[in-house]
Amino acid sequence: MYNFLKKNIFLVFIISVALMYLLFIGATPLFDRDEGYYVSVVMNMLNNHNYLLPIYNNEYWLEKPILLYWLIQTSTLLLGKSIFAFRLPAACCGVLLILSMNFLLRKIIKDKTLSLIICASIAFMPLLIVISRTTMIDIPLVLSTTLTLLCFFIATERDKSCDRKWYYFSWFFLGLSFLAKGPVGVAIILPAMFIYLLIQRRFWHVFFRANIPVGILIFCFVNFWYFIVFWKLGYKFWNDFFIQQIFNRSSKSLVGGTAIFANLGGAFFYIATILLTTIPFIAPAVSGFLLALNKGLESRESTWDKLALLSAVFSIITIIIFSLSATKLPYYILPIYPFLGILVGYFWLNVKTSNNFFIPYKSVFWTIFYLSSLLIIVVSFVAPFAIYFGWDSISNAVSQDFNPTEYALPATLPNYLWILFLLGIVSILVIFLFKYFYRRKNINFMILTTIVGGFLYSLLAILIFFISISWLQTPAINMATELKSKLTKNSVVSELAIMKPSLHYYLNTDKINDYAFATEYAKSNKAQGIENYTIINNLNELDAKVSNKYPHYLITRDGLDIDYKSKNISVIKNLHPYIILGNNKAKQQWKNHNS
Repeated sequence: MYNFLKKNIFLVFIISVALMYLLFIGATPLFDRDEGYYVSVVMNMLNNHNYLLPIYNNEYWLEKPILLYWLIQTSTLLLGKSIFAFRLPAACCGVLLILSMNFLLRKIIKDKTLSLIICASIAFMPLLIVISRTTMIDIPLVLSTTLTLLCFFIATERDKSCDRKWYYFSWFFLGLSFLAKGPVGVAIILPAMFIYLLIQRRFWHVFFRANIPVGILIFCFVNFWYFIVFWKLGYKFWNDFFIQQIFNRSSKSLVGGTAIFANLGGAFFYIATILLTTIPFIAPAVSGFLLALNKGLESRESTWDKLALLSAVFSIITIIIFSLSATKLPYYILPIYPFLGILVGYFWLNVKTSNNFFIPYKSVFWTIFYLSSLLIIVVSFVAPFAIYFGWDSISNAVSQDFNPTEYALPATLPNYLWILFLLGIVSILVIFLFKYFYRRKNINFMILTTIVGGFLYSLLAILIFFISISWLQTPAINMATELKSKLTKNSVVSELAIMKPSLHYYLNTDKINDYAFATEYAKSNKAQGIENYTIINNLNELDAKVSNKYPHYLITRDGLDIDYKSKNISVIKNLHPYIILGNNKAKQQWKNHNS
């Protein structure tokens, strides 16, 4: 058995990655808002047989490019409408990222063992694996940015007889990054390439060899969708996509949980994110980063030194650009994770080739190693008690918030808070085993400890994500299931003080009217064009908008300090933490269905 595993280690690794990235991806409910938006858009497009113009709530929804929607549509047409089908494309992109990196790294560094170490380090970074198991745009972006830079690097290392095709591959994947998430990929890739080439004194050589006119044609061909949509919609597309989503998102924090993250850590937000979500690989990654930069502006000679320099430069540029942006979310920084994995490999290469078992930047390495582990230990042991004893205050604060929110908190805490303790236990085990093998100067088992530790952290991250989202979404799903059984073709559904696009899927409806109370936050978002809800002061203002000709259901949150009754609207059923209100037609329809 041992000999089989040793001979087929890469096969075993890929099977492990495929299982971790793909197994039970449909078990966790959709989360709001992003997954709800993307799935709702795909359902609308499929229902209307429209494969070019994204539609949400029966209106054009131009916040994101088309690539992910096309991938989900293909998966849905093949497998049917299910959460598994919705999430499969992003998960496959995650697996493809690992496979393609292994293939390209073997070409670059010509070392199967180090290529495997790098790929394992990337594959088991907890944040990357959790986001890969969701319906998110960021994983296709990570795949395309990574392939762009690696193909570019290979092109710069080839002689003139075979470099052009790699430049063309790089242009193609740069185009895919633009089709995945707009200018974001270009904004972080091109500055990194430019600075790297300046340090290497090769800018003009690459400038003339990259065949820029042909490259631009390839880029434009890949992004033909933009030209079609601009031709059809004109200024609306320019305003909704480039102005609202690109410029405004970088200059001011937008909606939902983003506002929380924007003020959490400021310029150091992404440093903290990396520290906590790449454990236990962060210490070798930081040391590898410092090694890559220790020659300053001198050009590098060896392939490994060049690759590490490009990885370090790209990481710096990406962190700076995203830190300057007002809108901050943890997964925005994911494009640098594959290159942090390369820096992990660079660190272990230097340890293995050094004399007397030398750890580069030893004090930095151990500081980061202990600090990241200690943070996880403290959070894992303190958070359950803080949540348990502060639950009443948290619940009251959320329920009494009049601003539209994605979630209403369930009445009780999840039953598995103790799962968080396991994170601390894994951290303690990783520290103990890593130090044990360090004292015995066993580098291979030190590396294995980090990889197995990353695997365990990732498993726990998947489990915690499943428990958290299931706990938050189950009341909404139960409410939607009961309401869905009452709906007819002429029923109207609205939501007040909540923004749950996932309800489109769970209610199987294309249209949900959005209403928000007249808070400063809601009025500001409405005025800036960020949100499209209707502002009201109380339920009485809805009377004029609610016709008694059709059954009209209104979903809102329980616990708000309002009168849940007006002339035409009253409570149909309280399904805490949600309440279903309705007009007389809706109440009669509900009653008739029950009888």
